[in-house]
Amino acid sequence: MVPLVLLLLIIAAAMVLIIMLAKQQLTRTADQPSSASHRAKADGYALPESPGYSLASAEHPLSGRAQQALDTAGQQLTRLRTIAVRLSDQEVAAKIHALCTTSESISEKIRQNPSGLALVQRHYDYYLPTALGLMEQYDRLIHSEIYTKEMEFQVKRMESLLPGLRSHFDKYYRKLVRHELIDIEVEVNTLEQVMRSERVTG
Repeated sequence: MVPLVLLLLIIAAAMVLIIMLAKQQLTRTADQPSSASHRAKADGYALPESPGYSLASAEHPLSGRAQQALDTAGQQLTRLRTIAVRLSDQEVAAKIHALCTTSESISEKIRQNPSGLALVQRHYDYYLPTALGLMEQYDRLIHSEIYTKEMEFQVKRMESLLPGLRSHFDKYYRKLVRHELIDIEVEVNTLEQVMRSERVTG
């Protein structure tokens, strides 16, 4: 019986070690700057730091980068919602608010688990700031004292982009949900393994 107990303990220890190594690998991968991030910085997408979400754990290796992304996103989303409130077209305003809601959900996931930042870096580096830039131009055209046919054409084009932007925002949120489910599965599998080993050993 003693050798069997020892074998089970070794198996449980190996499982814990594998999980720790997997999480370390995930952290190292997430800590590598993405090419999209470099392109965004080169194009001047980054905004000054602003108040925003607070991370659940300040000790996480990515907490600094994640907090900066959340702060910047908070500022951008405030500006987007301000534009939406100014619009008389409630259908367009609702689409902008929907973009903001999805992006806020993404930021909440990052606040809870900063390691997910690498999965959605392009959302923060490109899609969110680009959406803001387009809607700021849209706002200027809509409220212009002179409104030409050419301006109306561009306004309609920007309106037609909103559903596609929403689709991309949703895609990044789903990535974080899948990432979260993988972590849960690992923890559940480990717990089940430990419980089985304890049942065998009594």
